Amino acid sequence: MELIAVQKLRNLDPLRPIYITATSDVTAQELHAVENGVKTLLSTIGASDKIPVKNFGNWNYGKGDFESANWYVNETLLNNQAGHGRQVDASRLLSLMHDEPWQKSAPHYEVFVTGRDLFQLGLTFLTGLTRPEFGTVISTKRFKKLDPQLIYECTKTETMHELGHVFDAAHHRAGTGSENKKGAVKHILYDTHCANNSCVMQPVEIVPHGWIQASIDRLKTGEPFCNPCVTDMQKALGI
Repeated sequence: MELIAVQKLRNLDPLRPIYITATSDVTAQELHAVENGVKTLLSTIGASDKIPVKNFGNWNYGKGDFESANWYVNETLLNNQAGHGRQVDASRLLSLMHDEPWQKSAPHYEVFVTGRDLFQLGLTFLTGLTRPEFGTVISTKRFKKLDPQLIYECTKTETMHELGHVFDAAHHRAGTGSENKKGAVKHILYDTHCANNSCVMQPVEIVPHGWIQASIDRLKTGEPFCNPCVTDMQKALGI
């Protein structure tokens, strides 16, 4: 399940770089899937030569504030659990990334991936949280027990889905079933997602099975995004 935290940012270049960061519990396979997902999205919308991608992996420059990828998770760990170990406060982690010194010296989009479970107020857990126009935090925790190929494909699908939210895909087009839902669930699952069941921006309700099906749909069509979602992202980026 994904939740969109909407917050407008200062006037930044929409074609700034994408920085990928991973904590030490993210495998090389998962990290490769994330990078592949980012690059596939950019290729799909015709932005591969416009938006650089820098994969920093599990970086560590010291033990102080903002000096390692693991520091962000350690600062946002909660005591609550949902059967998958201690959870990370995803909203607070996004805020820390927003406030980090690197954003001031070299503005960029954030793609932060962790092997920890994520938490957001009002939900038991979620697999990704996005702040439009800024970045996303993604969890691979709920995929860990799948076979290696499914882990790879689900991680890639989720990466494209969350980065699609960063670039405003489907955000202004109420998705399938929205008329049957009410309140927060309606907003989270449908109002910000795509009605096309072959598009990676479709709503995912059951984890990991929903991500497995979304990955199967993506591989079957060979196209991760529907044309309206591609247009949404191109418009948001001005390309």
